[in-house]
Amino acid sequence: LGDGTTTDKLVPTRIGTDNNWTVVRAGSDHSLAIKSDGSLWAWGLNGFGELGDGTTSSKYVPTHIGTDNDWKSVCGGFCHSLAVKTDGSLWAWGSNLYGQLGDGTTTDRLVPTRIGADHSWNVVYRGGEYSMAIKTDGSLWVWGYNDYGQLGDGTTADKHMPTSIILLSWHTVSLPLLNAGLNAVWGTSPDNVWIVGDGGTILHWNGTTLSTVPSGTTLDLRGIWGTSANNIWAVGGDDNGPGGYVVLNWDGSNWNNRFSGSPADGNYFAYTDVWASDNANVFIGGLYDTLGANVGSHNIITRWTGSDFTDYAQGTASGIKDVWGLDANHIWFTGSNGTILFWNGSAMSTISSSTTLGINGVWASAENDLWVVYDKSSIRRYNGVSWRTSFSVFNTSFKAIWGYDANDVWVVGNDQNGMGSVRHWDGSSWEVVETYSTALNNIWGSGPDDIWVVGDSGMIRHYTY
Repeated sequence: LGDGTTTDKLVPTRIGTDNNWTVVRAGSDHSLAIKSDGSLWAWGLNGFGELGDGTTSSKYVPTHIGTDNDWKSVCGGFCHSLAVKTDGSLWAWGSNLYGQLGDGTTTDRLVPTRIGADHSWNVVYRGGEYSMAIKTDGSLWVWGYNDYGQLGDGTTADKHMPTSIILLSWHTVSLPLLNAGLNAVWGTSPDNVWIVGDGGTILHWNGTTLSTVPSGTTLDLRGIWGTSANNIWAVGGDDNGPGGYVVLNWDGSNWNNRFSGSPADGNYFAYTDVWASDNANVFIGGLYDTLGANVGSHNIITRWTGSDFTDYAQGTASGIKDVWGLDANHIWFTGSNGTILFWNGSAMSTISSSTTLGINGVWASAENDLWVVYDKSSIRRYNGVSWRTSFSVFNTSFKAIWGYDANDVWVVGNDQNGMGSVRHWDGSSWEVVETYSTALNNIWGSGPDDIWVVGDSGMIRHYTY
């Protein structure tokens, strides 16, 4: 209470004789106040330095904290304290077991400690062992203990730094009369997104409008990737007949046919996906069937070196379905029969998946954190030594996977009735985000708050503010 004793008081009791108190806040067992001159005062329990006087000794009367006279607002938590100065800076001190101070550590602080460099904080609030604040733009930020989801970020993971709470939602993006199957999506930013699909369909999103762009081909386009806004690659072909294959390149103005043709003797040949780190490392995966050989799809990997195309024939009966890379020395190719191939910058090797099930999609957050999705109901993760199943569900074919980081991963899949679903991994569990009556084919994002999903019958869904 600050009256110099430890005696409970059952009626309001005058504390001292000063008449210039403007703000007073109570923590669990400590009190904080600001005077009209902007000075900060504290008293009560101080086991973790929550008073901010540099000690862990309890104080029985209001005690001046530091010499600054520009404190604007203050609040007390379970054993920690938060404050905002008149310049909009954020400060915290006391217990930091769960990161509730927001300085990126779990180290207790005995004096007010500056949190970040922003000058846009307006007001702070406290939970038991977590913290909340609102900036001058009205945005909500949280950090600290999150075992029960009290931070509201959709996870149960503690946050050691202020984390923005963004309310995202799904929006449909469409073109009148567009009914083509859409197979892949990629972009450089939220306002420069490309989508490819059946019949040579290419769509472009400029941030406000979706439009069609001539491709110069009627072949189905299966994959798209780029290294810049003026160097984008799209690939496709006829994977169900002898219609041919095609590789297109966007130069900033037009889509140009860089490589195409039809295989001899009516064999089937199609490119299915592409990934690039730079213009000398454009890797394209595909499949071919030898007509009448009855051996199933074989893989084909083609690389654009900056001047010509080079083939890496693997000779295995497993067509490539997806390609993903971290850089020019870490590229993975996945396909039917459990195939996983790895390019290390100079040679190709095989990674055993311990299964013959088809792998539709691949993504990696790091060299030793590889994720794959299967045609038959499961999502698996590889740490460089062993595999483990991250998720499995009956009668669902997972089609594609993309992630922002290891705790923010997205997949799309379809059930036996062609009903599509989007699932999200938050670092601890998978959650169904949305379901659709239309089959879904691909997912990609420019960041954690800009996700795109494409599917059959012109389906485009955009997850953003």
